[in-house]
Amino acid sequence: MSHSEISVKNENDQNDAPKEQTATEQLATALKQVSVNTGVTTVAVASDAESDPEKEGDEEEESKDFDWVAAIPDRANITWLDIQKKRLRMIPEDALRGLDSCEEVCLRYNLIKDMSPVRFLNPETLVELDLYDNHLKAIDGVETLVNLQKLDLSYNNIRKIEKLENLTNLEYLYLCSNKISKIENLDTLTKLISLELGANRIRKIENLPDSPNLKELHLATNKISKIENLPKYEKLRVLTFQENRISEIENLEHINNLEEIYLGGNAFTEIKGLSSLAENLQILDFSVNRGLKSIGTGFHELVNLTDIWLNSCSIESWKDVDAALAPLKQLDVIYLEHNPVQEDVMYRKKLQLISPSLTQIDASLCK
Repeated sequence: MSHSEISVKNENDQNDAPKEQTATEQLATALKQVSVNTGVTTVAVASDAESDPEKEGDEEEESKDFDWVAAIPDRANITWLDIQKKRLRMIPEDALRGLDSCEEVCLRYNLIKDMSPVRFLNPETLVELDLYDNHLKAIDGVETLVNLQKLDLSYNNIRKIEKLENLTNLEYLYLCSNKISKIENLDTLTKLISLELGANRIRKIENLPDSPNLKELHLATNKISKIENLPKYEKLRVLTFQENRISEIENLEHINNLEEIYLGGNAFTEIKGLSSLAENLQILDFSVNRGLKSIGTGFHELVNLTDIWLNSCSIESWKDVDAALAPLKQLDVIYLEHNPVQEDVMYRKKLQLISPSLTQIDASLCK
């Protein structure tokens, strides 16, 4: 799965309260948090303390004593730079100069607002750049990084997709949990394998790149009301639309190799329009569609389904459930909890009789 927030159907486990560490254990833990491997290949600088990746905001104080020079010894030979949770507000202009052999840079969980100094990284060697969970307001400084294969700018404050036109070797682009309102400026990214645009402010599916190798497209948690304008992605395997405003499955006739589709948390009142996905579809999510009272015949052609998520809908008829599930001989997992049918004391037994192939009902394995 990807960075997208696919609905988790399992019940939350109750975690035991952590045991208090002795002073010796605390010291040992602290020592483990600082890892520096300077054997001409990697540098990893851990956080000053165990901190939650969800930052509290700008009021957090920057680590005043952070020394970029000391943190990156032998910079000409370093291939991987990892500086996380240091509460850094900025990247000094000269901080990333001279990393001639660096292939991967990770600056996750900081407070960086301006990423433009990444332009000083070596475009010939850099293949991965990660500034996940910072305070970036714009995409900047990447224009010359033409060999980038993976770019993760998720969990920032970016409002516009821009300055990516030259990144024609990009395979993985993660922009989830930003403030993007429009899909644009992706035309040249024809080598994409995974595109993550979940948890933004997108209202319309448009301007998607013609990427023949695209396997995952994530558009969950936006404001999309219509499935439209999807190129013919022959290798697309995973498509996520949960937590949008979609009420109808349409315009998927040419996406016939899909194996997983996530439609939970939308506005569906009926299940139809899936017949073109029958050959390969294995996982289907219709959970938390409160207006969905009946399954109907929407599953009849989906003979290869192994997982169905229908929890938290309004399904009330056992006759309906029987007719929908009985033909699915490969069904392995069903989530049907928080529906009226669950009130039946024979709920689990009836599901097992309807579909003997089941190994899991809701969060519990079948006995």
